[in-house]
Amino acid sequence: GLATPVVGDASFIENAIPEMRVLRDLTKESALAGVLLKDEGVVLEQVEGLHNFSFKVTPGLRFPLHTSAPGKAYLADLAENECEQILTGMNLTRFTPQTITSVPQLKDELERVRKIGYAVDMEEEMNGQICIGAAGRNRKNDRAGAIWRVAPSSRMDKQKIEKTGLMIKQSAERISTSLGYLSLAVA
Repeated sequence: GLATPVVGDASFIENAIPEMRVLRDLTKESALAGVLLKDEGVVLEQVEGLHNFSFKVTPGLRFPLHTSAPGKAYLADLAENECEQILTGMNLTRFTPQTITSVPQLKDELERVRKIGYAVDMEEEMNGQICIGAAGRNRKNDRAGAIWRVAPSSRMDKQKIEKTGLMIKQSAERISTSLGYLSLAVA
């Protein structure tokens, strides 16, 4: 259980909310933020979309890492040995025909996430739902959490996915910066 919140949580969410609102206003879709524990994610906050139909998620909801955009963003961000350890113990449950259920396939996907800087869930957890997310870091260079947006696949084409992905990647970078993370910090 989540008896004690992960340290630094509150500040991640505080810094994420303004970014989530901007994302919501620009895309009209729901924006979410959460933290990633060792083998699953937890939704902490949601800014609801402005469409008549938008996804509503309950804070506290757990989600699998291999299907979700924030989960994949988080895994892609881990050191290789850490990632390897988690993948080894992971249960790659199939939720839809699109779900990635093999470790080699998931590794290819994580490689792609590292290249582009954001992750996409292409109806891998729920048919008709696309999520796009990125992970943020804190000043200790630890993963602080992730933000993502969720939309019906009917409203998302390839171009829109790429455009949104870049927006979310930049949002996550701004949140990291506001938490004191220096990407170019010299040790």
